[in-house]
Amino acid sequence: MEIALNHFVPHPLREGGSGTFPLTFAIAPGARRLVMSASGKGKTSIVHSIYGIRRDYDGTVTLDGAEARSIPPLDWAKIRREKLAVVFQDLRLFPELSGVDNVLLKNRLTDAKTEAEIWEAADRLGVDRVMRQTAGTMSFGQRQRVAVIRALAQPFETILLDEPFSHLDRENAEIVGALLEEEATKRGAAIAMTTLDDDLGFPHDQTTTL
Repeated sequence: MEIALNHFVPHPLREGGSGTFPLTFAIAPGARRLVMSASGKGKTSIVHSIYGIRRDYDGTVTLDGAEARSIPPLDWAKIRREKLAVVFQDLRLFPELSGVDNVLLKNRLTDAKTEAEIWEAADRLGVDRVMRQTAGTMSFGQRQRVAVIRALAQPFETILLDEPFSHLDRENAEIVGALLEEEATKRGAAIAMTTLDDDLGFPHDQTTTL
């Protein structure tokens, strides 16, 4: 999947926002794109606009040449199920469901992972002992790791990560980053990650600073 922003400006930042806007860049297939800035500079707006849940911007956001705002809802459902994974900054787990049920709910759409593979990922990320707890009882760092596992439980050509390491120490961030890199490489997929001020060892070949 080729994703491109052209003269992109989120409406809340049309006046008094980052001097980086209007913003033009592409996320090519297999790329590793880092978007870095302080809070309030537009990182989440970029992620939400690429994922098609924000439409209040000037310029264009295109996915394989189709402008995001022109993609029909049924086509968006297919894109989000098969081509575009995401870890939101606020994670959007169901707090009343267990960690494993949050992941399985997503996985049942495509059966991308076996349950054994899900538990293997949980063990690798150090959250296997809390996966049967409800998400609302977990620490934010634990929920971040569950959200990563959930995002990987689908096919994807690009995975969007909005500050996925914000509540992780460097050791755990590197463990999560290694799993993401392994999964993306296996699928030939791109990774686009936002961060505040530290890449935490995330291997990237393109950087945008807002």
